[in-house]
Amino acid sequence: MKRTVSLPHKRAEVYHAFMDPILLSGWLNVPYVSTGHGELHLFEIEDWNKNHPWKIRCFILDSIRDESFRIEKDEIGDHHKPGLDLRLVDSEQGCELSLEWEDSYFDRLAKELLDPRGHLRLGHLIAVETTDASETP
Repeated sequence: MKRTVSLPHKRAEVYHAFMDPILLSGWLNVPYVSTGHGELHLFEIEDWNKNHPWKIRCFILDSIRDESFRIEKDEIGDHHKPGLDLRLVDSEQGCELSLEWEDSYFDRLAKELLDPRGHLRLGHLIAVETTDASETP
């Protein structure tokens, strides 16, 4: 599956939100996230508070800072492992986030990333972080 959404934020800000566990947790409105920069970094999301708990556990692969990365399901074995590709491209309004995945394992994550309510939360988090950074001496 492939989906694209326009976000009114700079590409670097959105990429940073993917790599910062506090920002990503706030964006997705989930209590637990592990993420970060670097190849083979754990990318894990858990939500046990909602009516429909969910969890994904992956590794970050093929990361290009401020542009794209791939997450691949953490599975044992040499077989093909499901993955999700995230790509950020500049647009007139900010950036476009493109998601591409081939397995239902990533359906819930894609749904949450495409949810307009999450985009509002992300905007608020970016605004707060930008304000905090500008106030630092």
